[in-house]
Amino acid sequence: RRVVGGQRGLGVGRAILVDENHDQKSTLEQVLAGTADGVYVTGADARFSLWNVAAARIAGAPADEVLAQGYGALSGADRRGLSLEELDRSAFDAAKTDSGSRQTVQNYEVFFAKTSRWVAVSASPLRDASGAVTAMVHAFRAITAARELEQLKADFLSTLSHELRTPLTPSKVAPALPFARWPADSGTALLPLP
Repeated sequence: RRVVGGQRGLGVGRAILVDENHDQKSTLEQVLAGTADGVYVTGADARFSLWNVAAARIAGAPADEVLAQGYGALSGADRRGLSLEELDRSAFDAAKTDSGSRQTVQNYEVFFAKTSRWVAVSASPLRDASGAVTAMVHAFRAITAARELEQLKADFLSTLSHELRTPLTPSKVAPALPFARWPADSGTALLPLP
């Protein structure tokens, strides 16, 4: 009887753990679905294991496509033309070689052509108990508006700089114009002002 009772207790304990694990997973999925930032997870094999709703909206690539096709479903690249896959791989390699730091974070900017959006990506490693990198968590936020504001600021400063230099030429010439109208032999002399 004790053995049967003990086995029944173990079975109930396992069921409780499974329920708790399911509840935690469900809560995590709800948090990721509700966040405004794009979040995705890639493994050591560069395969996607997670692509949240915000990532799909910002990048213009549905989760089912990204999870099935991987980087082939995405059109992201940085200013140098490096693809999102190359940038993510570089972040993974940097985290893998930096075993002394448990949290090697890589930051980079990517342009998604499908949605015409710039994003700032922050990649962080997930490590096992021995410190080996098992996956990378990537979080990104759209920064297109900030980029446009920077461009407007640069354009304004360029125009202002040009306008400040250009009007100086007419202001240097303008005082000489009245004197140029009077003939040198007209006999008119300028009198000093009182």
